[in-house]
Order: sequence, then C-alpha cells, then structure tokens
Amino acid sequence: MSEADAATMMRYDAMKKSAAVAYILWWFLGMFGGHRFYLGRPGSAAAILCITLVSFLLLI
Repeated sequence: MSEADAATMMRYDAMKKSAAVAYILWWFLGMFGGHRFYLGRPGSAAAILCITLVSFLLLI
C-alpha cells in the first residue's frame, strides 16, 4: 500500500459516522434534525428544523 493510499484510508476512517451516535441524536434531537446535521445532510436537516420551528410558532 502506498503512502497516498494509507492517507486516503485514514481520512475515510476519520470521516466515518457512527450509526449508534446517529440513532442517539435522532432519539433526543430528531425533531430538530440533529441526526441529519451529524450525518452531513444539512439540507434536509435545515428543512426539518424549519418545519419544527414553524409548527411551534403556529401553536402559539
């Protein structure tokens, strides 16, 4: 394995996301999109967050 391959594998391992952490975030912060932010999906996370905030504002 070349040095470049090793560096690429190290970067990949560092960027892997834990499914357990994602589920914990979903359980506690799911309605705010916390799990989506963690998984690197800011678009859908922002949509979930906006829908939640608008829903709360409509209840007031």
